[in-house]
Amino acid sequence: MKRNWISVLLLLALTLALLPTAALADGETPTKLTQDNISSNMKLATGSYKLMGDISLSGILNIGAVNPYVRATVTLDLNGHTLTGAADLNYTLWINQYSELTIIDSSKTGSGKVISQNGTAVMIDANASFTLKSGEISNGVAVGGGVYSNTPSTLTMDGGRVTGGVNVTDNSKMELKAGTVDGIQLKNSACTLYANGGTVTGPSEFYGTVRQKENTAGTVFEGAVTSMLGGEVITGLGMKNSPYELTTAAELKAFRDYVNSADPNHRYNTACAVLESDIDLENADWTPIGIGSELYNGKPPYTGTFDGKGYTIKNLNVNRNTDAGLFGYVDGGTIRNLTVSGSVRNSTNSATGGIAGEANGGTFENCANLCDVKGGITGGIIGFANNTNYDLIVRDCYNAGKITSTTGSSVGGIIGSCPGTALSTISNCYNAGEVTKKGNGVGTVGAIVGSNYATVNNCYYLDGTGLNSVGYNYGTVTKTEPKSIREFADGT
Repeated sequence: MKRNWISVLLLLALTLALLPTAALADGETPTKLTQDNISSNMKLATGSYKLMGDISLSGILNIGAVNPYVRATVTLDLNGHTLTGAADLNYTLWINQYSELTIIDSSKTGSGKVISQNGTAVMIDANASFTLKSGEISNGVAVGGGVYSNTPSTLTMDGGRVTGGVNVTDNSKMELKAGTVDGIQLKNSACTLYANGGTVTGPSEFYGTVRQKENTAGTVFEGAVTSMLGGEVITGLGMKNSPYELTTAAELKAFRDYVNSADPNHRYNTACAVLESDIDLENADWTPIGIGSELYNGKPPYTGTFDGKGYTIKNLNVNRNTDAGLFGYVDGGTIRNLTVSGSVRNSTNSATGGIAGEANGGTFENCANLCDVKGGITGGIIGFANNTNYDLIVRDCYNAGKITSTTGSSVGGIIGSCPGTALSTISNCYNAGEVTKKGNGVGTVGAIVGSNYATVNNCYYLDGTGLNSVGYNYGTVTKTEPKSIREFADGT
């Protein structure tokens, strides 16, 4: 009889503890959860709870309630133990409307887990939120898509680990600040991932938007990232912030792939980058950054700012039959403080340049080409440069590479052909490289510009080559003249 009275008192105490209450004060002892006092479809009210052993559920453990509506703010300490969902149910924890759950693991091992045997470990319903600080969620988290679908919910990872992936639906949000997750799915265009830290170890697919807040470390994506809508996707690989800081060939390639996966119709490819060291591409085949013009072929150009900070991209190896260079097509972007060396080849009459194959406006400043460049309309800095939408500015650039048009098209030491108006300016540039035209085309050859409609000012080129500064000129050329080898050698 005495044992029965004790059981009744324990059950009453637990029932009172689970009733809606104000948040526990700091230092207040959490309610202890054991296998014996967990009931089927229990509803945790506002408070702090701590697992005292491994628990296997026979029903869903609810945070808050809907019928009747009870909003709850709950902290659950896994304490190194495992909370396992029922084998015949799809969810282990359900965070009800407007309720908040924070999971921690205060044990020394940090080995606590929430496991779903046959579904999803945590469901975050409408306007509810879940913060994971430590411990592990096994078999996934669903953000949104609960009973009250189409209403946002939020997942914040401040540590811990999620296996089985995270699915974000409706217009819900996820913020990854720390910890690891083995894959993230943004299920529609209204979803947002704030990739501010932590690591994604497996593949991810994004129908929504991925952004990074300023002054955050940035998420490292170790797995493949697919932008299903061509939206804004941060591809990680050590990129820490925007502008992305590039120090290795892998990071430069990841940045290139990010730009080239963008949707050109939405101009999400206005990504900015800075070099933090020389990068050696080791003559591996290079696909240019910005692979086309949205106007003509529906492929993304490059529209951002790329600052080389005085560093060199070495052993560039481009062999294309479309716009070829480190950059393929630059549309109003800015490339500055950059040197390239290696080889650029184009087997067609397409635009070919050491820095960029083609440019529609934009700014190129303090850039140098040391590449051997061969192609159609060919230049040391830019192959074909126009200013349909933006002013074109090329200044303080030089070429020391061998520049050849193999198709007989226009070729120049700085720009092959510049049919833009006087809004295009080429100033303070010089060419010390050999410029030649082969083939039967009717293009013209110039030491600075092959075919020119722009304003060329204060530019210099090597004397004794038999070339004029501009091959065909319909623009304005001032203070542009040849210099001797000695003058080039002494820095004149």
